[in-house]
Amino acid sequence: QGRRWSDGLHQAIEAKEGVQIQNETITLASISYQNFFLQFPKLCGMTGTAATERQEFESIYKLKVTVVPTNKPMIRKDDSDVVFRATSGKWRAAVVEISRMNKACRPVLVGTTSVEQSETLSEQLREAGIPHEVLNAKPENVEREAEIVAQSGRLGAVTIATNMAGRGTDIILGGNAEFMARLKLREMLMPRIVNPVDGVIVSKKQLPPRKTWKTNESLFPCELSEDTLSCIKDAVEVAVKEWGEKSLPELEAEERLSYSCEKLRGRSGRQGDPGSSRFFLSLEDNIFRIFGGDRIQGLMQAFRVEDLPIESKMLTRALDEAQRKVENYFFDIRKQLFEYDEVLNSQRDRVYAERRRALASGSLESLIVEYAELTMDDILEANIGPGTPRESWDLGKLIAKVQQYCYLLNDLTPELLESKCSSYEDLQEYLRTRGREAYFQKAEIVEKQAPGLMKEAERFLILSNIDKLWKEHLQALKFVQQAVGLRGYAQRDPLIEYKLEGYNLFLDMMAQIRRNVIYSVYQFKPVMKKQEEESSEKKDPKKNLQKGAKKLGAAQAAS
Repeated sequence: QGRRWSDGLHQAIEAKEGVQIQNETITLASISYQNFFLQFPKLCGMTGTAATERQEFESIYKLKVTVVPTNKPMIRKDDSDVVFRATSGKWRAAVVEISRMNKACRPVLVGTTSVEQSETLSEQLREAGIPHEVLNAKPENVEREAEIVAQSGRLGAVTIATNMAGRGTDIILGGNAEFMARLKLREMLMPRIVNPVDGVIVSKKQLPPRKTWKTNESLFPCELSEDTLSCIKDAVEVAVKEWGEKSLPELEAEERLSYSCEKLRGRSGRQGDPGSSRFFLSLEDNIFRIFGGDRIQGLMQAFRVEDLPIESKMLTRALDEAQRKVENYFFDIRKQLFEYDEVLNSQRDRVYAERRRALASGSLESLIVEYAELTMDDILEANIGPGTPRESWDLGKLIAKVQQYCYLLNDLTPELLESKCSSYEDLQEYLRTRGREAYFQKAEIVEKQAPGLMKEAERFLILSNIDKLWKEHLQALKFVQQAVGLRGYAQRDPLIEYKLEGYNLFLDMMAQIRRNVIYSVYQFKPVMKKQEEESSEKKDPKKNLQKGAKKLGAAQAAS
């Protein structure tokens, strides 16, 4: 709910499905991950893949990368990669390897690059009669992900995972006994301390869904002893007494349980556990197909047997080269995104600073005066340029435009301007002065009618115009970014073109904000709503009667 695809894709699917076609969603604000992280005054991180991306961390975030050694010497054996001609041969070989490991009762963790691949491999393992667990982004698997990961180190366990990170759970050879104990504790504790209606919309017609924290019994290899169950029950009673019966939101309860059970421990490789690893690839994989080059295509033609692994020094070198190309390709994408977002970032800072000023400032008088002066400069420059000779000034056209913005300046005449201004600079200063005076006059008029209203009106006008025009500006920049790519064919740098066009669009937007705001301020005429309602009720007694009936009905409903 509330999520929609962009660029017309959602509308196309709505048309295909025969449902009502809704408007395109509008971006209210956007920021790249790089610029978002750079907002923090202090920045650091920890990841298993930082060493290979050392250059990126240094160039974008100005961060040094330090490699932390494993807790214990790593004794896992990393076998050489095996490459097959076709994808089907690769998967058949993977199933044979998994079956061999499973017969030896070794736990197997298989990593795939997509949900589709994990489902394909799962189907082949089912056909081979190998019991296994699948961990991917499908909802039925997400609910049990911690359980699946925790027990993937058990004797004979086979787990297929897609792009698996630590997921906050340790993989320990033989299974994670501590985590199993935590699951059993969670099963008994959560129903006692979680508020059942927390975060649930409850209606009289429909009861809220009843959530259980029941754990899959197959996780536990044996029945818990009476002493163990007694210990768990005692721990639950202590927690309920301390935290209160059904008193906590679910998230807070999970956090407290996690903190109570926490104990730092790494995954098997860095804890010195034995094991082995092997990569299975095929010449049809994207890494070879897109980045392998012509030599890989020649190999595909030379080898006809799908199930026979290809061994070649040239292939090993090609794989290393393809891997480097992949990493450089994605780094270039992220770098280009960062460079384009840098253009937007400076504009974003300026707009947000203006918006914060409007929100936080007690008085916006100085900002409105600045808008008035700059708008007068814009009008003057558009109608009489700085280099225009005095005898060529079209003062009638200038006055018409000024009075279109501000009706309070209806005393301006060409004769008045000629008598007051002998040069372009004099004319500019005189119009600025009149713009300021008109604002102060308008503020005085409004203040007499409704004290304090002018400040609220100014704040509303500034915020609404900034929000509206910033949304339009983001949309315009999106189209510019798509268009400038084609200018590369004309030997012009798309990034430079984007910077130039983006800067011009930004200047136009800022000018439009101040023009809209000062025009609205000059034209602002408060209407006393109460007086209007009273006069309309006097003219139409039926309305007054209806209004009284509504009030009475509301009072009865409240009582």
